[in-house]
Amino acid sequence: MEVNSAPLDLELQIIHVGSEKRSANYPVQIEPMVLEIPEDARELIPFIVHKNGDLVCSHSLNSLYRSFGGFEDQVDEGAEYAQAVQSGENEVREFKPFVTPRDKKEFELVKTVVAFANTDGGTLFLGVDDEGVPLGVAAARKCFKTRSPIDAQRARLKSLITENTKPVPSVAYKTVDVNGSPIVIAEVKKSPSVCSTQDNRVYVRRGATSRLSCIPNVLPLVDMAAKSWRSLRANFAGAPLSASIMRRKR
Repeated sequence: MEVNSAPLDLELQIIHVGSEKRSANYPVQIEPMVLEIPEDARELIPFIVHKNGDLVCSHSLNSLYRSFGGFEDQVDEGAEYAQAVQSGENEVREFKPFVTPRDKKEFELVKTVVAFANTDGGTLFLGVDDEGVPLGVAAARKCFKTRSPIDAQRARLKSLITENTKPVPSVAYKTVDVNGSPIVIAEVKKSPSVCSTQDNRVYVRRGATSRLSCIPNVLPLVDMAAKSWRSLRANFAGAPLSASIMRRKR
């Protein structure tokens, strides 16, 4: 491999697919490099990244075998999600690019998760354009100036959902490799109760879009009524009704 950049300007980033140790970063050297590879990694995805954030090149290295026996029970998540991405957006699938922290577009992520929770659940693919093309580490690095921008995006997404929804829906967060590029996945389960944003906005899925429901205008009133009813029961539990209350009741 020939690269027209000085080694000091480059960094080697390796994603360990399927391993507890998800990634490692190394300075690029001219001499042969000896790297420690986790035994539980089923695939390696090395990236050469320039210090300005540009992706120079990437590759995918599969292991010769994954285990002894029981191969049929092992699911290649990357292939499964790659197929889902190729199928496009629908009521249970949404594509979003990486988002810079505190950008207004972050609300779109919250809105999508709330809508999934209020309909039939769904999967948010973060780091994918509208056509289903993974954007890669270079795009993530433009949003997160860290050594592990993908991990930073996943942590930010989890924080957004936890702090901006009520009740907090059940969401599984993970990082998967799709066609050589890591993306963040949020798998949202259908909520047993109405889920809303912190300002009481309720969204539902209609086709491939998340739309505002008419329920949010009712939520504050229902909440107030519930609190008033609990207070009334607590104050008058076991006590006879007064004559004035009786007259009002009639």
